[in-house]
Amino acid sequence: SSCKSTTKTSDTSSSSSTHSIKCKKDCSSKPISKSGVINKPGCYCLTSDIVGNGCDPVITIDSNDVTLDLNCHQLDAYNASYAIVVAKQCSVKIMNGTITRADTHIRISECENITLVDLKLKGTDKCKPVNKTAIKVNNTCGLDFQNITIIGFKNKKVPIINCLECKNGSLKNITISKNLKFVSDVCDYQGAFLNIELSSNFDIENTYVNDNSVNANCPPRPGVM
Repeated sequence: SSCKSTTKTSDTSSSSSTHSIKCKKDCSSKPISKSGVINKPGCYCLTSDIVGNGCDPVITIDSNDVTLDLNCHQLDAYNASYAIVVAKQCSVKIMNGTITRADTHIRISECENITLVDLKLKGTDKCKPVNKTAIKVNNTCGLDFQNITIIGFKNKKVPIINCLECKNGSLKNITISKNLKFVSDVCDYQGAFLNIELSSNFDIENTYVNDNSVNANCPPRPGVM
């Protein structure tokens, strides 16, 4: 994509830091104000918060070379399966906003060169734990995740970030904090907060999994946090 990022990242030297998001005064030439499908390359920018219909993804990206700038706004999936879906696409960037109330906030499948930057992913506000995950990725080459805060999930088995059969990934300045997880008495690593499985060439830097609660005491396993 030829889009230029206007975001600035915060200082992440502290393990308790969260990440700042910078808004644009003016949106791009392709503004978005409602849910739907992006099916052409380009730079897209939200002009307001969007609430989904509770059934379909709020945004489906069905094109290569797309930058989706949430522009400090919030995508509320209204308890749908997905908030954002990207499948079989190349060179997609999602940035600069908040996503909440989806079974899976961002779903990425069979893609190349996906960037997520300056995002806050908020879990359910329900009292009882439910199986919801922030980011689920499979069969993808080239992942660049930067300055992401994941907070407030209450779930059982699914990892909060789950990468399966992926190559060439970078996770930098990721904070997974204040989440509550229930797993069985037997150590169940599907209950991990961060799971990178059957994957290769991952660089993890300044990524903090702290101040979370788990009801089982399991020994560590490589690739799992």
